[in-house]
Amino acid sequence: MLLINPEQVTHIKTYTLRKNTWYKIVPERTTWYGKVIPEYVKAISGLFNDYASVDAFLSANPDSKVIGGEIYYKPHIKITLSNGKYIDKHFETIEEMSQYIKEEFSSIKLIIVE
Repeated sequence: MLLINPEQVTHIKTYTLRKNTWYKIVPERTTWYGKVIPEYVKAISGLFNDYASVDAFLSANPDSKVIGGEIYYKPHIKITLSNGKYIDKHFETIEEMSQYIKEEFSSIKLIIVE
């Protein structure tokens, strides 16, 4: 549970469906000499690790999900504080995210940027 002082929040940005541009799913393929290479997750940059399977990627990155063969971040919010720092909080569903915002920040008037 995050302990956030609502009075320090300057704004909240919501992300309902945001594509992960750092990784891509490489489909199963067969090489010219007949070897089958199973589906895996490849990092776009050499700064990040590749994963041997989509399941391995999802277990290492619980804030991500796969939709239609593409990797997306789960719904999340970015809370910016008055000291310039920010906090990211991920949710399973958009409804869960909306409910969290209503419950935690009902005492202050917010402008929510989508």
